[in-house]
Amino acid sequence: MAFALVLACAHGTTAQDRDEFDETSADPVKLFNRGQEAHAKKEYERALELYEEALQIKPEFAEAEFQKAAALVALKRLPEAEKSYRRAMQLRPVWPLPPAALGLMLVRTAGREKEAE
Repeated sequence: MAFALVLACAHGTTAQDRDEFDETSADPVKLFNRGQEAHAKKEYERALELYEEALQIKPEFAEAEFQKAAALVALKRLPEAEKSYRRAMQLRPVWPLPPAALGLMLVRTAGREKEAE
């Protein structure tokens, strides 16, 4: 369900973002979508690379930051994942998915149950 919501959010920003970039520049939404494809195939390292490329072009891309965190969790790079979840929360404070995912990650981390609340 979270994956579907992220895709829906990304789809909603696609048209807007395409107007900002011409044919000669990299498109962060296309990179994000390619990252989503790699992520779905469990190619987490490749997905991470693509999300990071998208974020280099558009640092305020909350969906890419959130999916970067999810890829980092899959790679068991939890401190980095926590940082990315917190960054996604800063980028879009009203979006409930990053704090929920961070809470789930913290619940699964020994000794951090209280913090997860």
